Amino acid sequence: MATPPSLSCTSPCSRIHEFVVLYKRAWKVVYRSKQLLLTNFLEAVIVGTLLGTIYINAGYGEAGAHKRLGLFAFTLTFLLTSTMVFLPYLLAVALLYSSSFAPDYIAGMSLVSVSLAGFFLFSGYFLSRESTPVYWVFMHYASPYKYALDAMLANEYSCAANRCFGVAGAGEECSETGRDVLAARGLTAEERWTGVQVLFGFFLLYRVLYWVVLSRRASRAKR
Repeated sequence: MATPPSLSCTSPCSRIHEFVVLYKRAWKVVYRSKQLLLTNFLEAVIVGTLLGTIYINAGYGEAGAHKRLGLFAFTLTFLLTSTMVFLPYLLAVALLYSSSFAPDYIAGMSLVSVSLAGFFLFSGYFLSRESTPVYWVFMHYASPYKYALDAMLANEYSCAANRCFGVAGAGEECSETGRDVLAARGLTAEERWTGVQVLFGFFLLYRVLYWVVLSRRASRAKR
């Protein structure tokens, strides 16, 4: 009686070759949709220019500090949606699909939207770390928006550490400097690079989760 052939199969290509092929295909997709890429680029340039002209005279008083914080929050929700904030988006997609929470694309996109809204809520702009309930503190540190916002604030106010952002008394003595603004949020000048490093860590984590999802799908397809 003949023995049935083995169902297991191995790829003749190495892992490195497979990654190279996948990256080539990814760049081909980008090239084929170059109109979309150009549109997103022009959108970022135009919106960034408009924001610069609107907030060019934000000032250095207390009102200027509030204007800058509002600018950064708006930037995170709009401009960085197509640039830096794609990292938490891809992370959320990888987490949802690897955990089998999303059975299809539509459900996955809905859950991703809810996840991103939660991340932004706990970024520290609407609700500070001290005002967050103890059982929700982990969401504050798990939010990628927190590190992006902290990096921009540290970059802005570390360059204006001695600038006056608030006056008090009849003598109009300076009551708050850029250094005080950073201290009130528990930030230092080095936090700008820390935020960038954490965001890069989210990117690496996404790549690992992406590999896990692909490996899981491939193993299921072989069965």
